[in-house]
Amino acid sequence: MANVFRGYVKEFKECLDEARKRLSEGHAGDVNAKKVALADANRLWKDADQIVKQMQLAARSGDSSGSLQREVDGFKSEMANLKREIQMLQDKSDRSALLGGTDEEAIGSIEERSMLRGDRQRLMGVTNNIVSAQTTANDALDVGRSTLGDLARQRERLEQSRLSIQGIKSLILDSGRIIKSMWNGNYAETAVKLAICLVLLILIFVISYLRWFRRGSQQHTPEPSGSPFAPSSNTTTANPDSSPFANI
Repeated sequence: MANVFRGYVKEFKECLDEARKRLSEGHAGDVNAKKVALADANRLWKDADQIVKQMQLAARSGDSSGSLQREVDGFKSEMANLKREIQMLQDKSDRSALLGGTDEEAIGSIEERSMLRGDRQRLMGVTNNIVSAQTTANDALDVGRSTLGDLARQRERLEQSRLSIQGIKSLILDSGRIIKSMWNGNYAETAVKLAICLVLLILIFVISYLRWFRRGSQQHTPEPSGSPFAPSSNTTTANPDSSPFANI
């Protein structure tokens, strides 16, 4: 099992050496060379990763002291370093492709530098516009929240006013019912008073009529002439009933 593990170690180191060689060629070459070197380096990195997995299985099955596992951990660290080197070449390749050649060729002319500066300034202007628009949007959001709060408070005040109006309306209805009941009571009392007055007037009229009727009947009844108590024609007797103030 140890011989198998050592064979894996040899293959792993060969893959790493070949991958680093490809990366060196990519750093020195143009854009196309960088692309080819990246493709080869990524392929070799995948092969090395498979070898590390096989070494890990061998270390688990035949390593009792743990030394093989420590070697596998060290190989994993080398794999991580190789991955960072590949990423560095990838970034450089992308930058070279964006600038249209190698770094020296791309920024060698003053015109291209000015174009890059203008593009950078435009990007900064766009960024500032975006930041300003975001600030304006945040301000508008704050204003909207404040407006919503004011509307909520106004709604509460309107609700309180509506409840107050309903209370006043109920009070007015109660007052109307009370006034109506009072009016009905006064009307009945007035009707009773009028009826009493009418009865009194009728009684006064009846009493006056009977009194005048009795006086008239007494004046038209003649006394007998042969009576010794007949008043003399020459004697005038004052009749108390004939006074105009007799009825008073």
